Amino acid sequence: MNYKQLFITRELEELNGKGNRNLTIACILLVISLLSISVSLGVYNSLKERMDNPYTNWVTMPVLYKYKDSVPLLINQFQSQAFLDSFNLLNLNTYVKDANKMIFKNGKEKTYYGRSINFEENIVQKIFEKDNLLALRNGDEKESKDLFAYYVSEAFCEQNKLNPKELVSSNLAVLEQTLNTEDYKMYLFPVKAVLKSLPNHSDFII
Repeated sequence: MNYKQLFITRELEELNGKGNRNLTIACILLVISLLSISVSLGVYNSLKERMDNPYTNWVTMPVLYKYKDSVPLLINQFQSQAFLDSFNLLNLNTYVKDANKMIFKNGKEKTYYGRSINFEENIVQKIFEKDNLLALRNGDEKESKDLFAYYVSEAFCEQNKLNPKELVSSNLAVLEQTLNTEDYKMYLFPVKAVLKSLPNHSDFII
């Protein structure tokens, strides 16, 4: 045995330790390191997905109805790019939350809560992703953006025992109270899509 072979043999014996103890510890540390890296990458990818999701990365600033006169001033202030940059915001979109009373075929009346939507918002792309669509009127994506239609959540269908595919070929009966009276008028709106989830935990968007 030459000097090189002797050196390698002695070093391997030292590395292995008594009863391969050192080698076992080294293997355990290697496995722990690989698991830690895998978990870190998983957390990073999950966080990146959340941060790229418009459902979670917008800031909501509710304005009570009694302060509605201040809304134009707020909008004007937020239109300043310097003001947006100071809060690290990309842009400003406004919407209206509303409660709609609806009447169903069984005669029952229920109130549901929803919000308006601007089809130019970034969040719309997320709302109408294929994996969020349960049913679409006529199966045509061109009909997924209609100014005079309702888009309801999966939970809305489940609460009323409605079939999503049947619902998108029918209308919703919405009751609207006549101003300064106790009378209601009924309006029929087409349902263009049923979606798994909607922003702000809404029952519908319009």
